[in-house]
Amino acid sequence: MVVPVGMEKEFVDAILFINAPTTGANSGEESNIQIAVDPNPNGLSIQDYYDGNPGMDLMGRDPAGPTPLTVQGQDAFKFVPDLSFDGEVHVIVPRGNNFIRVASFGYDLRPDGVFNQILSNLQF
Repeated sequence: MVVPVGMEKEFVDAILFINAPTTGANSGEESNIQIAVDPNPNGLSIQDYYDGNPGMDLMGRDPAGPTPLTVQGQDAFKFVPDLSFDGEVHVIVPRGNNFIRVASFGYDLRPDGVFNQILSNLQF
């Protein structure tokens, strides 16, 4: 994967972190984008998987529910939690018995298009 200029890759606990230093007062932590594969061996729907068991609770944190979109020709869903300290956004791409989860933690990453650049560089 091509990483945008000024950002670094780090692989920790089966999650790929793409890090950028915080450039403003938006977050007390380092901004990053995370890419992970969430196994879905029981073939649950996105709503059933991300209700807090077995996956993280994205359904309860985004009252509007997931917004459908397309990532590299694949059906995907976008969650924007209503309570977030750092501009959190999650895009979930169902792939067989897995969900590819791409998350942005850091409000300053979104306006410059880095998150969309990462999404457009994904290959399935």
